[in-house]
Amino acid sequence: FFSLLYPNAIPMPAWADSTATSDRMNEPCAIEEEDAPFLQARQTSAWARSIWPRVACVLFISAGIPWLFCFACPGAAVTLWAYMIRAPTVSISRVVRAQLRLQDGYGVNSVERSGVDAFTVRGHKIFVKRDDQLRLPGTNLSGNKARKMYALHRWGPGQVPRMLVSYGGAQSNAMLALALVAKAKGVPLTYFTKPIPRWLRETPSGNYAEALALGANITAVSSELYKSFEQTGCPTQLVPEGSLWIPQGGACALAEPGVQNLASEIKDWLRDVQEFEDPFCVVLPAGTGTTALFLARHLEGVAAVVAIPCVGDAEYLQQQMSRVDAASGDRREFPAILDMPPTRPFGVPDPALLEVWETVRAAGLEVDLLYAPRAWEVLLQACDAQHRLVRGKKILYVHSGGLEGVGTMLARYRRQGYCS
Repeated sequence: FFSLLYPNAIPMPAWADSTATSDRMNEPCAIEEEDAPFLQARQTSAWARSIWPRVACVLFISAGIPWLFCFACPGAAVTLWAYMIRAPTVSISRVVRAQLRLQDGYGVNSVERSGVDAFTVRGHKIFVKRDDQLRLPGTNLSGNKARKMYALHRWGPGQVPRMLVSYGGAQSNAMLALALVAKAKGVPLTYFTKPIPRWLRETPSGNYAEALALGANITAVSSELYKSFEQTGCPTQLVPEGSLWIPQGGACALAEPGVQNLASEIKDWLRDVQEFEDPFCVVLPAGTGTTALFLARHLEGVAAVVAIPCVGDAEYLQQQMSRVDAASGDRREFPAILDMPPTRPFGVPDPALLEVWETVRAAGLEVDLLYAPRAWEVLLQACDAQHRLVRGKKILYVHSGGLEGVGTMLARYRRQGYCS
């Protein structure tokens, strides 16, 4: 509006000046070749120097056309001419609330490799593999799920199944990751879960709301049927022919290619830090231990892999890894398991875990509030006690991502009075 009132107050750039000399216009500059026709039109057009481009821009922006397009097509991005302006996308809850999520826009880079940063937590220097910054272009998969579902991300047109089918918690990160894959590949997702609380059905939030907005068919089944999925696997009577059954959390052989990429990145980084005399150990939180298992396979002889059980105890973790190993070659190359008291129920708000989360956050590292607090609690205890698995070693902690679920967990902590 300022430019409408005072059109001459904003100087035109030299390249848009029709009086510019040919020598000036032929100077090399950092412009992509495909942008040249657009810029040439700007250089030679007298219309570009008038007030009308400003009027058009004001009307276009005020009309909100890009934003209406985003609301109509969740997950899309608007490209404006040769400027490649990415508009933030909007995922809309089917029932109550809309959540603004920035995908492929400002502040979010699509990258298939993650870096390593160093943090000092409670006096211990720990290197962190930043998979929280990993984001695969197209599917927007991030964190640990970007590794475990990399094979699905790479599907070509002739490889896509008729339907994706899986099961797990109603706020599972794996559920949201599968919903992103299904949306990107144009296939339906059927996801079985335990009975959903009424408050969540009436006011969807967190990963549940996001998965619904992406078109996932989330079906609640009885607790008995849900338990049978772990024992018998794919329920053929519920899964259409031609569908792909994915075990809970992506705990299957499909996870190996992406984790192998992670191992390759770690090997490359270790070669770049040869100035450290102490050996490295790779530490990561574990649910089913799928990522830790495949990392141990592909880092054999390079670095020790240490898994910290977050869902159950060490025995449960070993059982889960043995099951995945038997279904993916039976190599029997397992990571070491680091577990220390006290035992904490998985997913239950605990003020001690919240304190650990705040300690790590104060060191400058944002982590999830489900797996990471227990993993960091055990890791810091082991460092303090000079446990044999970490004694005399540099530590590379693999960040599992999952930051999208922090808000949901914080709400649970607030409801129980553990935080304001």
